[in-house]
Amino acid sequence: MTPDPGTLLSILQQDTPLTRVASTNGGEWAGPCPFCGGEDRFRVWPTHPGGRGRWWCRGCDRSGDVYAYLQQRDGLSFPQAVEALTRGSGCRAAPAPQPDLQSASSSLACEPPGKEWQARARAFCDYARDCLWSAEGLGARTYLAEVRGLAEETIRHFGLGYNPCTLYDRPVSRWGFDRGRAVYLSRGLVIPCDLDGVLWYVQVRRPRESEPLLAYLGGDIPAWRPEAKYMALKGGAGKALFGAAVEDLAGREVLLLCEGEFDAMLAWQALRHLVDVATLGGAAKGNRGLPGRWHLRLLHYEAILAAYDADRAGQAGAAMLAAHSRRVKPIAVPSGGDLTGYWQSGGNLETWLNTHLSAP
Repeated sequence: MTPDPGTLLSILQQDTPLTRVASTNGGEWAGPCPFCGGEDRFRVWPTHPGGRGRWWCRGCDRSGDVYAYLQQRDGLSFPQAVEALTRGSGCRAAPAPQPDLQSASSSLACEPPGKEWQARARAFCDYARDCLWSAEGLGARTYLAEVRGLAEETIRHFGLGYNPCTLYDRPVSRWGFDRGRAVYLSRGLVIPCDLDGVLWYVQVRRPRESEPLLAYLGGDIPAWRPEAKYMALKGGAGKALFGAAVEDLAGREVLLLCEGEFDAMLAWQALRHLVDVATLGGAAKGNRGLPGRWHLRLLHYEAILAAYDADRAGQAGAAMLAAHSRRVKPIAVPSGGDLTGYWQSGGNLETWLNTHLSAP
């Protein structure tokens, strides 16, 4: 079966905001990755030669046609993906709003990477953590404290690290891959999503031209895709609830759901005596609800406050998450664009949060 050329784009635009950026192969579109959340790393060619269209994420290295997207997004077999498109007559309708995150997420498959990836990624994180607390990591530690507002306790709690130079790890079989020349390990701040002893993904916050991180780290920007702010290690899980380790969720009545890891860590540091804090790690990652593995940890919350970024992607992500559950309430950050920006502008996070906790 060859679907209509517009099918792939129609489905993807339900899950992530896409913008036309080139005319290659009949049109190239770009936006945040629905799997890893990486902004502007996801590319789509709806009329790519072959008829089914193609998509690819430069961050998590997932790729394929429209059937591969449905298989990976919804955990379907190939025949099931074909059937899903057939039922939708080539263009699947937007998902109906669900009454709660539990039912919205019941069919979303989510498994951690394999044992080879776990072992190799953990070794990289251990190396980066050692670098962060060495003399070489002074600039990175200063940035985390002065620009991100993170105390040493918070930095150590979340296992942050610093990779001082870009690495290419070979052979890829050590990561559990059967093909590829090397695993790319970018220079930058290393953010592991480690939940209850299982490593789900690893993000690297990369230095870019004319921004504070590069000034604190010094040296050159990464040579490969220097415009990319974040780079996920290949093979990591597409979705996980960062901050949702059993030891971090205290069972409070309210969960504060942030857009990104840095906001979540700052909020955990400042607000954990009032609310539990977590993040899906990207504005688009809640568009299909929460993976079933994670909603079980969220069932007891009476309210979930979605404090996403003030930009278009953040507002769309918070609204989409709210459409999946009556318990989700999007809340605005007064200034600065996001929680960290608000703190940087002198805002008091506790005072801001209390205004929403006391609201009817």
